[in-house]
Amino acid sequence: MQPFPKITGRHYFAIFVLASVTLSYQILITRFFSVMLYYHFAFAAISLAMLGLTRGAMEVYNNPARYAPERVGTEFARHASLFAVTGVGAMICFLCAPLLVPSEYLWLGLLASTIAFVIPLTASGVCITLLLTRMPYSGGWLYAADLAGAALGCLGIIFVLLVIDPVSATLGIGAMAAGAGWMVVRGSGDARTLGWVARASKNSDREEDYWRIAGALLDAGANLATCVNRWGVGPAAISGDRVAALLRARGFSM
Repeated sequence: MQPFPKITGRHYFAIFVLASVTLSYQILITRFFSVMLYYHFAFAAISLAMLGLTRGAMEVYNNPARYAPERVGTEFARHASLFAVTGVGAMICFLCAPLLVPSEYLWLGLLASTIAFVIPLTASGVCITLLLTRMPYSGGWLYAADLAGAALGCLGIIFVLLVIDPVSATLGIGAMAAGAGWMVVRGSGDARTLGWVARASKNSDREEDYWRIAGALLDAGANLATCVNRWGVGPAAISGDRVAALLRARGFSM
């Protein structure tokens, strides 16, 4: 029987953060859908979230060798990074589809970019399932941290969107997910955790690599945090003529 890794404070923190960003990301998807598509398509975000999280759980249970208890840190960090990168990528593809895809194929581009949202949610499902099923039972405290993080994400994103726009919030969410992956993997001693990041920078410490990922996403979010909000901050980060025309056509004042 494989030994379970010892549960530490960083595991509680990591599942708290990941549950929080996952629920926040799901709410952001409803915002994207309600603006880019018809308003009732916002409810499709719930279906996509359930599909992605379930696929992640099934992947863990169908591959017990890969997701063994001694590989919790490695796989959590890898999939947290996948959530960070693909979450931002899916958002970019979805928002750019009306600008890049010919109008006669627009529905196909929107469909493909919508399905792309399942990828980061699947990665999140893998991370949460790993910590809940591959760690020793701790009297329900790990699950409590999961629920508390989800509750904070649902409420916190409401106040976050009063200050910054959904695009900047998505980039911040990606940075937080990458940071959660770093929290779990630090001290694990597995040099393969960072995968392509470690191979691209052999001489750097893996913690520094993770901070580069998180920092890049966070900096991008800060640079884009000049959005239209209730205080009248103008969209300085959105300057393209085609983007401005699209926003004006949808009722936004530029």
